[in-house]
Amino acid sequence: MKKTIFSLLAILTLSSLMFFTSCNKDQNVDTETVEAIIEGDNATVEGVVLAQENSGEEKLASGNGCMTITHEIDLENQKITIIIEFNGICDDGIERSGRMIIVADLGWRINPLGKEISITYENFTRRHRIFNGSISYSVDVDTVDSVVVMNTTLDNFSIAFPDSTSISLSGNKSIAFVQGFRTFWNRNDDILKINANLEGTNRKGEHFLSITEDVIIKRACNYFFPVSGTKTIEFDDGRTYLVDFGDGTCDKIYTVTVNGETYTMEYGNNDLDD
Repeated sequence: MKKTIFSLLAILTLSSLMFFTSCNKDQNVDTETVEAIIEGDNATVEGVVLAQENSGEEKLASGNGCMTITHEIDLENQKITIIIEFNGICDDGIERSGRMIIVADLGWRINPLGKEISITYENFTRRHRIFNGSISYSVDVDTVDSVVVMNTTLDNFSIAFPDSTSISLSGNKSIAFVQGFRTFWNRNDDILKINANLEGTNRKGEHFLSITEDVIIKRACNYFFPVSGTKTIEFDDGRTYLVDFGDGTCDKIYTVTVNGETYTMEYGNNDLDD
């Protein structure tokens, strides 16, 4: 009996030690900043995909029950404006609110080269993060494999939190349709690749640089989250995070390596309610 009690105490002590060690290890990673930067990619890719799906002369998207979509066509200036109002939980289980306003050249899905698209985020909210700012894309086509590439320069793009703190991002970003651009009616074949050189400040006012290399988002995974590629986030105080999204598997797991230690994270487990 004494041996059993001793064994139980040993197990509880070891479990407690592992719990506190895990908590202390997690404190070595600024998960708020890491996931906000990731969400910046997710939100911009979502905007690009919605532009691709809905900028035809006909209205194709039903809104998936969480958004209302309206079209305004300006034949004189050859522009289409898509207004998307978000009002609930979407198919990926994430609640959204606010809106996006997309203005695109008519016919860009047929002949995208040289076309322009702007996406304005007005209090667009997902996972407790609030996006505001306008992004203007110039559209290019890779002559080697006909991949459509949307290039932009961010200028003080804002990601705010309910407590009025915010993260800002500025710099250059490209979003390439590796697959699925022409088949705009089929969401499940969309594969997008992100490369970016950004800088910004986090909620604490700390300055950082963020380099994104070949980050892949697969729409078939049913949510906008990377499945491969890396990010390097460097703070002015010398901290450097290497974020790795894995081997292409459709999961929500990523790793962060800092000071030689690697921590495994799960997207969504670091949400803040305030």
